[in-house]
Amino acid sequence: MSALSQRDWDTLVSEHLAYDDELQTSGQVGAVQELEPLQPAAALPIGNGALSMIDGLFAEAKQKLSGIFLIEARDMSDAFQVAARIPTATLGRIELLPIGELG
Repeated sequence: MSALSQRDWDTLVSEHLAYDDELQTSGQVGAVQELEPLQPAAALPIGNGALSMIDGLFAEAKQKLSGIFLIEARDMSDAFQVAARIPTATLGRIELLPIGELG
């Protein structure tokens, strides 16, 4: 996304905001959040009962998670239909992960 011109970036943001509004109105989305840059992110590995902090996330990662949509869907097919319309899907990859209930 960093290679986009300012005009293309502005268009993408406008498309996202419009789709976010559509999902909010339909009740299909629980949350939409853009993630901040990886710095000053941290990882908290817990080993041998000790908590430590590591700067950044996964050093070997070549891609960055740019945002998260928590959507309400009947099944994975429904989730696929919602995700396929996310504007940045044309620039990278959208990953679908089902979530479960705790407890």
